[in-house]
Amino acid sequence: IIIPYGIKKEHYPNFLKWMWENFHSKIVLKKEGYQCCNGITMVDINSKTFEENSKRIAFALDDQLSSLYRPYILPYYSFQQEYRIYFIKSINGIQFYSLKKKHLYATEEDIFSVRTLSDSMKFEWSHVPRSEWGKLKWIFQQAYSMIELMEFETGTLEFWKSKQGDIVFFEVNPMGSPMMYQWEDEKDIHEYYMDIFSLITKD
Repeated sequence: IIIPYGIKKEHYPNFLKWMWENFHSKIVLKKEGYQCCNGITMVDINSKTFEENSKRIAFALDDQLSSLYRPYILPYYSFQQEYRIYFIKSINGIQFYSLKKKHLYATEEDIFSVRTLSDSMKFEWSHVPRSEWGKLKWIFQQAYSMIELMEFETGTLEFWKSKQGDIVFFEVNPMGSPMMYQWEDEKDIHEYYMDIFSLITKD
């Protein structure tokens, strides 16, 4: 669920009240579709903490509305694991090239106490060897079902598994990502970009 919004300061209290009553107590304010981390703020609008969080929430809304693009709100999901999968979709089907997973060290308390997500982004990525792919079939099944519905021919698909076990779609980067690790992953990423090149020059 994504809600675009554009409101004036005098409407903040009513807007937040409506959000808390109808949407979700923990929300994500995203400045625009092109921002990452520093344009994202997590806030808790639960009535018990509303007063103590009011200044932080007002700051977040001010920051969001300063964007040249329409900001939007979505529900917060408790993070367990994030995955990035490299793919090409062609007439021959969907092919996967590399799998990465993110280890996030920030706690939920950290995320909701800082101004923007970038202030608490204590994380590192790691490469998942192909020898372990068999144990992670559900990841590829989820990726396949999402990619099948998209118009993207190439890219990296990122999605989360929440602590409740839900799969939360995150983003697609159509041009992939330069993140690469030594040995096996170097070969896989090289093959990925060579296949992209072949795909766009085939005619």
